[in-house]
Amino acid sequence: MKKLAIILVAAVLALGMSNIVMAQNYEDHTISSWNDGDGIAGSTHDFSDLDSSSSTLGEAWNTTGELCRVCHVPHDDGESVVRYAAGLLWNHDLSAVVSYALYTSPSFDGGINQPAGISRLCLGCHDGTVALDAFGQYVDGTSGNEMGGSNMLELADFVIPNPNSGTANDMRGTHPISMDFSGTELNGLTDLVVGGDGTYPIADILFNDKVECASCHDVHNQESIPGTHLLRVDNDGSGLCLTCHIK
Repeated sequence: MKKLAIILVAAVLALGMSNIVMAQNYEDHTISSWNDGDGIAGSTHDFSDLDSSSSTLGEAWNTTGELCRVCHVPHDDGESVVRYAAGLLWNHDLSAVVSYALYTSPSFDGGINQPAGISRLCLGCHDGTVALDAFGQYVDGTSGNEMGGSNMLELADFVIPNPNSGTANDMRGTHPISMDFSGTELNGLTDLVVGGDGTYPIADILFNDKVECASCHDVHNQESIPGTHLLRVDNDGSGLCLTCHIK
């Protein structure tokens, strides 16, 4: 019996030590992670403020008062629209735009693809065709609550396709997204990004080896560099561009 007790104590200590090691590894990863920051609360993507008079974004359309629920839901709402199929427990309507007019250049070495993956999730709000309150049980949203719509004029600057082109799918003036990170004019995957939210390899901000919206914008944090639309790196002196491009 005494021997069994000793074995049990040893097992508990070993488990405790393994948890400490796991926690330490997690902390080490977090400290050097590109996702460090002050968090989403109070940031541009905090949609929990129900008092639209205190916010230029007018979050009163988010009647849940939850900052995450506009984009994510921990349990499927049971709606007929299976937004979660897009991944990341997604809870917001996606854009119906299938094909965008994309940037072209004879000197561009990378493969240009239609926006896909997480960039499609961003465009669910940012291509200006989907109401911001089209989430959860609000399947269709409220007409006029699109970015740049009659009730959301202050958000027009956040619409990605050029609103002056007369079409919602004109992204010819937008840096390619969902593009393969390859080509002779791009820095290697081991080069470091040095920005307001830390220092990390370029590979850490690629998604399936592709450049997406979140490669340049830290969507879950306060602005690392104020006034830069959540850019990870200050583009003063083209700093953001030169992080990836060799010029």
